[in-house]
Amino acid sequence: MKKIQIKRNASIMEAMSILSKTGEKCLLVMDQNNRFIGTLTDGDIRRNLIKGKIITDKIDKIYNKNPVFLKENNFNLNHAKKILIKNKLDLIPVVDDNLKLKNYITWKSFLQNNNFKNIRKINLPVIIMAGGKGTRLGIFSKILPKPLLPFDDNTLIETIINKFKSYGVKNFFLSVNYKANLIKSYFKDYKNFVNINFIHEKKPGGTAGSLSLIKNKIKSDFIVSNCDVVFNFDYYDLIKVHKSAKNDISLVVSKKIFDIPYGVCKFDKKGKLEEIIEKPQYDFLINTGLYVFNKKILNIIKKNSFLDMNDLLEKALSLDLKIGEYIINEDQWFDLGEWSDYKSNYLF
Repeated sequence: MKKIQIKRNASIMEAMSILSKTGEKCLLVMDQNNRFIGTLTDGDIRRNLIKGKIITDKIDKIYNKNPVFLKENNFNLNHAKKILIKNKLDLIPVVDDNLKLKNYITWKSFLQNNNFKNIRKINLPVIIMAGGKGTRLGIFSKILPKPLLPFDDNTLIETIINKFKSYGVKNFFLSVNYKANLIKSYFKDYKNFVNINFIHEKKPGGTAGSLSLIKNKIKSDFIVSNCDVVFNFDYYDLIKVHKSAKNDISLVVSKKIFDIPYGVCKFDKKGKLEEIIEKPQYDFLINTGLYVFNKKILNIIKKNSFLDMNDLLEKALSLDLKIGEYIINEDQWFDLGEWSDYKSNYLF
């Protein structure tokens, strides 16, 4: 932890040097008694240099004296994750009652705690939406359907199935349309201690329409996954949060940061420059394509009708159904639907 600590009487130059060496975006400011008193981010430094500060100035005038922090033994990781998102933070300090630094939490903390050595079982059916044309993959998807693309010495869809299988899931429904016969043929003699059932759409039903075809086959909550996304987080915890929150739908969402590589100018109504923000960052919560549904959701889907997932979610909102979030780190999921990303990272 000492590598990201800095004394309040240190210079901006020292702070910049520590940030450069650690690769972090935030330092923890300590007083002469080694108590936590604030934070200093690379953004704080940039803004103050623009305002006229010089690198030999002390950080005492520029650090955040009202930081967000957690008390040890008084939080859990889900709580910490929501605070990171809400306050757009890179890390949160953890202190004792005397403000002595005990730890700090970053997005990496969630990966480090996700070793899954003792995976707990979930007993829900999984529907994998495998009927799309894979248009983002260009000409490649004209040869192979997206679910059968090679990935990790396997096919993409088998990688998804095997992850759920490790949690004890045995019942799978594959929604197919584009090159359906090829996918069915591939799984004809599939022996992997799971049950594979097919939902064959006669015509494209959108990203959610085929769910109407399993209404009489589902007796419990169920999971829906896109076929071009691979995840690395605790599925059991997702189900636990879904049930404890009594959600009708739980969306797995991820923080996505977008960097603007230019100085962004803000002008007032008279056209006078108010501020220049140098290379700002903006973050949003992205829908990853993984959901947990209460079985009653199937009652609001018309049979054999075209329905995209965003329309289903809007319809659920209009009926005042409860839709909740489950936040994961951007390093805990991989969208393989883009050809350039897939080719450069997973194929060659």
